[in-house]
Amino acid sequence: MPTNPRPNEGDDEEGRKGPARGKGRGGPRREWKPREGARDDRRPRRDDRRPRRDDRRDDIPQNEAQRRRAEVFARKGPRKYGKDKPFGDRPDREERVVDEGSVRQRRFDGDKRPRRDAPRGKPRGHGKQDGPLFPTPPALQEPLAGEVRRAVGDRRYEFVSQIVSRALVAYDAERYREALSVLAPVLEDLWLIADVRVLAGRLEYRAQHWKAAAEHLEFARGSDRADMTNIPVLIDCYRALKRYELVDELWSELKEASPHPMIMAEGRVSAAMSYADRGDLNSAIRIMTHGSEPRQVQPHHLLEWYVLGDLHDRAGDPVTAKRYFVKVAHSDAKYFDVEARLTGLGE
Repeated sequence: MPTNPRPNEGDDEEGRKGPARGKGRGGPRREWKPREGARDDRRPRRDDRRPRRDDRRDDIPQNEAQRRRAEVFARKGPRKYGKDKPFGDRPDREERVVDEGSVRQRRFDGDKRPRRDAPRGKPRGHGKQDGPLFPTPPALQEPLAGEVRRAVGDRRYEFVSQIVSRALVAYDAERYREALSVLAPVLEDLWLIADVRVLAGRLEYRAQHWKAAAEHLEFARGSDRADMTNIPVLIDCYRALKRYELVDELWSELKEASPHPMIMAEGRVSAAMSYADRGDLNSAIRIMTHGSEPRQVQPHHLLEWYVLGDLHDRAGDPVTAKRYFVKVAHSDAKYFDVEARLTGLGE
């Protein structure tokens, strides 16, 4: 029989089997030794005094940004605010808040919206002149006020009448775009009032909306055929629309009525310029040439002389054109561009 077999490497001295040494929990551990020729510094030892992050000196710049920071620190000292000191030292001072009220400006004196006046300082103003930015519009006069009341009723009369009055004030101040924008929202409610349609027609004429202006003025003309006030404007509208047959018809009607000289002069200018647009300068000059020298020069005389000078200049007669421009300049040297026209003619 074979003798006792040689115990395995995992058996203990009594021959009982057990786990390999160093691999199980029950066996004795072998002391770790580095192999021959192997490096023994794979793991850092605790006594290794390799320079760490905490051991580095912060005052030694490591890069360009830190170098600049060190320069600023040396020049200005430590930070006065930040993580360590969030707020700098501020001198004790009294904080005072002054309530100057709303920054929105009232449109009218009658505006009932509350407004707080400034408790301190100069009173708030709207410009060089004292008073509100937009003065309260004057009340409408009769018979226009009665027509507006009948058109919109008592409940809306105050609101609509103020709008119409504002439009009239803006028109008198030659703020034509503002007047047209103010009047537009209530124009449909006042469509049958002749005076409102005249205002709308004049404003559309200033905006060079020739067709709309002619429609408004034709309505007003139909309500009173004897009123020649708006005929010159209507002639100019049809001239712009190249409705020359209507221009001739209205000019004939105006000559028969023979209204105020200023209205007559404006209609004459519109009719003459329509012939000039058609290339008939002789007819235009003939329409403008009338009467004798006035004893007292009026504004409509300056208008007629200026237009005559312009027509003669366009017709190739600079001598006569210069004579009319000189007459205008003697009465009003700043009339339109009369100085420039004389300079161009050699005056």
